[in-house]
Amino acid sequence: MKQILIYISILTIMINGIYAQQQNFKSNNTTIAQVPAEIQLSVYPNPVTDNNFVIKTDVPFHKVEVLNIIGNMVFKAENLSSDTTETKVMLENAEKGFYIVRISFEGNKVLVKKLLVK
Repeated sequence: MKQILIYISILTIMINGIYAQQQNFKSNNTTIAQVPAEIQLSVYPNPVTDNNFVIKTDVPFHKVEVLNIIGNMVFKAENLSSDTTETKVMLENAEKGFYIVRISFEGNKVLVKKLLVK
């Protein structure tokens, strides 16, 4: 029987700025990075009416991804400056609905917020 290597990125969405942890699964072994204390995160305005919003946190982050409700990536910014704690995101041609904003920090730590585009 062939051993199948599956990489699943699971984001346990926890609303009020609590960490969601990215997990790697290989067979039955789970690797989970240590999660420090809660990070302060703001995504505003929410709901969004003009396809522009701001992400602000008290800890530098290096990547921002915005996914639609079915998981398709509609925005991605990588390799942000090592001291980035605030950035403006402009979604082009975003349809009305819910989106997932995923902010990546050093050490495979990921924070997730829901975003509503009206």
